[in-house]
Amino acid sequence: MKRTIRRIWEQGTACIHNRMVVDVSSNLSGRVGRKRVEINFNKVAEVRKSQRTNIRSLSNAIKVSKSTLHRRIKEGALRPHSNPLKPHLSEEIKRARLRFCLSMLEPSTLDTEPIFKSMHDCVHIDEKWFYMTKESEKYYLLLREEEQYRTCKGKRFITKVMFMAAVARPCFDADGNEEFSGKIGIFPFTYKEPAKRNSKNRSAGFDAEFLKAASQEGFDICLLFQPPQSPDMNVLDLGFFRAIQSLQYQEAPTTIDALVHAVEKSFDKYPSEKLNRVFLTLQTCMIEVMKVYGGQSPQSFGKCFCKLLQLESCLIGIVQAM
Repeated sequence: MKRTIRRIWEQGTACIHNRMVVDVSSNLSGRVGRKRVEINFNKVAEVRKSQRTNIRSLSNAIKVSKSTLHRRIKEGALRPHSNPLKPHLSEEIKRARLRFCLSMLEPSTLDTEPIFKSMHDCVHIDEKWFYMTKESEKYYLLLREEEQYRTCKGKRFITKVMFMAAVARPCFDADGNEEFSGKIGIFPFTYKEPAKRNSKNRSAGFDAEFLKAASQEGFDICLLFQPPQSPDMNVLDLGFFRAIQSLQYQEAPTTIDALVHAVEKSFDKYPSEKLNRVFLTLQTCMIEVMKVYGGQSPQSFGKCFCKLLQLESCLIGIVQAM
């Protein structure tokens, strides 16, 4: 290192002495420098998954440095992967998931090219706890800005309120103008009481008051339950709740009234175009579920294809299932 610095210094001094433009660039041409360290990726495949949980253990297993392995990950030769545990689905649940997905297809298209129903006559209803704050929050601070000190007796004691939301698929005209936002309402439960499920007081799915109201004025409204262990079959759990909760955290409420107001404001603020994308995501999920006969697909089907699907289906409002 000292010899290199001395050589560059002397070269620059000589240029100044001869009244020339200072040029200390290397005289070497072509491909120069250290040779690239090649990794035998067949060895990576032979390493057990338990030894591939971090860069340190994998680099020790294949006998390369951590920096070399990290560069190959940045180049895309290796990819990080999160592998969460998923609930085990029995054969009965798989059949229920498959039947649910098939019920969302247009019957007249099953023998040709199956397409999904428009879903404009379907209302998704679900409930969720909304918390006053996160257990762990991330902020971007100035160098000398004071760090915020937050305290709580325990994460079980973070103030929370349960909400029930009802949404439908938004409607747009031929020019893309919104005719119906799809956001029916979100309702807070400001007190708690034991839920009456399948008991002698009320049989599950058969509420006499609901059935009476659902048949008035010529309507024929029925309750359709999503399959068990299937949060990916509901647009609220699939992405809508998470989106409005992210908006709610930005309000930073400190009281229950402020929390209720923040959730309702986030619900109203959420764009109907994005709600429509969640419905397209739901249809994408159903396609993947049908491919594995009601199981859980290991493939990640996020929202990255929804904009493309929205452009393809904006005129007819449907997505081809297969």
